[in-house]
Amino acid sequence: NMINVILPHAKYAAKHPEWYSKPVIADGEFIDIGQLCLTNEEMRKEFVRRSIELINAKPNADYFMIGMEDNNDYCTCDTCKAETEANDGSHTADFIVFVNKVAQEIDAYLAENDPDRNLYYFMYAYNYTVNAPVKEENGKYVPVNERAIPRDNVVIVYAPLVESFSYSYADERNEVMNTAVEQWMTVTKNLFFYSYSYNIWEMYAPFNNLATMQQNYAYAAEKGFFYTYEESFRQVSLARLKMYLMGKLMWDPSQNTDELAHDFIEHYYGPASGRFKQYYAEHRQWLDYMRDELGYKSLI
Repeated sequence: NMINVILPHAKYAAKHPEWYSKPVIADGEFIDIGQLCLTNEEMRKEFVRRSIELINAKPNADYFMIGMEDNNDYCTCDTCKAETEANDGSHTADFIVFVNKVAQEIDAYLAENDPDRNLYYFMYAYNYTVNAPVKEENGKYVPVNERAIPRDNVVIVYAPLVESFSYSYADERNEVMNTAVEQWMTVTKNLFFYSYSYNIWEMYAPFNNLATMQQNYAYAAEKGFFYTYEESFRQVSLARLKMYLMGKLMWDPSQNTDELAHDFIEHYYGPASGRFKQYYAEHRQWLDYMRDELGYKSLI
């Protein structure tokens, strides 16, 4: 979440509280800033200037994240309210309008100063921007307006928080996510899938993505996703095995998960591989039993 990198709170929050949706300052120190006030022109100019500084500091980088804070505290000033109303009530559209303006200004700078460089700009579809800026007309999804369509070099990083990771992305029990993907693909071809391989609140809780990993990457390939990414930690159950499977299946989702797992186990556990294959099989059976018989869902 890049806001604090581009506009460090410690430098800007106390001096420019109007740049933020929820400025809480005590003794000259920020306590909470919510989100940016996306319609504040002075803030956007400084945001662009600072972004160009960061981009110039990484001359080989191809991507630049225009992130958001990890909360739902979007700005409710009069100007932002008017912007949201103009965007048919879509806060996501508000963010896209901001990102498009920033990307356009940076691209203009690069065209003049570094004409051989082309950047992709990433923004999150997450929290209050998770819903695509679309409406339904005659049984089809259409953008709420032309301003809500991301530029060709803007990538939407879709991070589903409501999905059950016990079922594949394509499963009808993940209808909310499937509908969201359909809606987003109405406005962009650049959809980046940000997935999770553990419960972020209960790291050691059972998480049955072994059953869905291959199906999910095949789904991403079929839909033509720009990129797919898995958030994980080495402390979670079978972390090294899962990371190996992620890497292999992302390159080729037609492979068999269990065959890849057995290959890893043989090389990683050596003399103990026979016993560990038995543990792996029983672990898979237990996770499937929890899902199918106990109704346990792998959530984040």
